[in-house]
Amino acid sequence: MCDIVKAEVHLADLTDFDAMDEAYRQCFPTNMTPARTTTESKHLFGDSRVEVTVQARRR
Repeated sequence: MCDIVKAEVHLADLTDFDAMDEAYRQCFPTNMTPARTTTESKHLFGDSRVEVTVQARRR
């Protein structure tokens, strides 16, 4: 997880932001939280409520 440098989070409903933010922060140490963009996307695949795309660096 320490190689992730950016995340794009798409939520079906922005009212889920606080729950997503709490889960996101549990995944990364405070000093290594990657940049993040969060948007509301009403047309996620199937019944999905969250979609996350990440970019990582190669060592």
